[in-house]
Amino acid sequence: MPITVAYTLSAGNVVLTLTETAFGNVDGASNLDTAGYVPYVSAAGVLSIDKTAAGQLFWDATNHRLGIGMTNPAQKLGVTGNIQASGTILGTALNLGSGSMNLSTTIGLQMPLSLAPASAAATGIAGQLVYDTGFIYVCTATNTWKRVAIATW
Repeated sequence: MPITVAYTLSAGNVVLTLTETAFGNVDGASNLDTAGYVPYVSAAGVLSIDKTAAGQLFWDATNHRLGIGMTNPAQKLGVTGNIQASGTILGTALNLGSGSMNLSTTIGLQMPLSLAPASAAATGIAGQLVYDTGFIYVCTATNTWKRVAIATW
């Protein structure tokens, strides 16, 4: 945005006047009326916010957290919906949900004790891995399970 600076002399003082030229429109009366929502410039050049559940960008200034699709992020970044990444996601731990799987550089892979398939033909998806106190079960094809016994040494 270009800024024009003009000056005048008034009663022996120099008075500076700054004039800012903005490109596009700012619709503050209807679009920027809710604290926390992150503004953006639309394709039409209008400074706006999206308060719909599907498009929200929300900044929690108290806790310094960003929400995408939510207004109450519990972590530094909270996302409602899927996340797509084309690069590497870095970190020291990955928690895939309460009571779910954890992957950490300090403890390795941690999975909760899970329900074992009732038979070798039980419902399953290829690649699924579960275990109980006696066996590790691997689904090798749709509804096809194999197992191996585990023991202390």
